[in-house]
Amino acid sequence: RFFRPQTIVNTDANHFRAGLGGNHDLTFGFSWRRHDATTQTVFPGNMISGYDNSVIDQRARLQREGLGTNRTEYLAFYVGDTFQRDRFTLTAGLRYDRQDGAALASDARANTGLPDVLPGISFPGYDTPFTWNTLLPRVGVTYALDDQSKTLVRANFSMYASQLDATTVGFSNPSGAVGFVEYPWSDANGDNFVQPGEVDTTVAPLAF
Repeated sequence: RFFRPQTIVNTDANHFRAGLGGNHDLTFGFSWRRHDATTQTVFPGNMISGYDNSVIDQRARLQREGLGTNRTEYLAFYVGDTFQRDRFTLTAGLRYDRQDGAALASDARANTGLPDVLPGISFPGYDTPFTWNTLLPRVGVTYALDDQSKTLVRANFSMYASQLDATTVGFSNPSGAVGFVEYPWSDANGDNFVQPGEVDTTVAPLAF
C-alpha cells in the first residue's frame, strides 16, 4: 500500500497601479504544503514463505511488516512586479523557499509465526537535521522593436530550487523496508506449507 495525502494552502494577490510613467502589475503571495509518503507491506498467514529450490535446498523466509511514513513540508513567499511603459516591459521578482521534513514514528509488526526470531520495529521517528532555505531572483526584459509588437527582443534570468523529496527525508528511516531472514526448512508433513516447527533456527541464517 502506498498513501500519498497532501495538504495545500495557497494565497495569491494582485495590485495594479500607475507610476514612473507606466503601469505596474504587482503580484505577491505564499504557499504551504505538507506531503506524507506512507509505505506499507504486509504478508498473509504466519508471514513465512517456503522456497523449494532443490532436493538439498529447502528454505523458509520469515518476513516482517514494512510500515513507515516520511513527511516533507514546503513554505514559500514571493513578490513580483511587471512594469510596462510604451514598448518596454520589465519583470522582476523574488521568491523564498523553506523546505524540511520528518520521519514519523511507527510500529512495524513482527513475524507472526516466529516473533522471537524476527521481532518488529518500534521506530521513534526524527526531524530532518537540516532545513533548506533558498532566496531566488527572477528578472526579465522585453522590448518591442515596432509599434505593433510583431518583433520582440527578450532577456530572462531565473533561479529555481530543487524540491526536497521523501526519500531524502527518510534516508535513516528503517521502518518502511521489509525485514526478512531465511533458515533451512524441512517439510515434515509434506503439505508444501511452512509450519514454524519445521524451520531450523538453531543454525546460522542462510540469508537476511
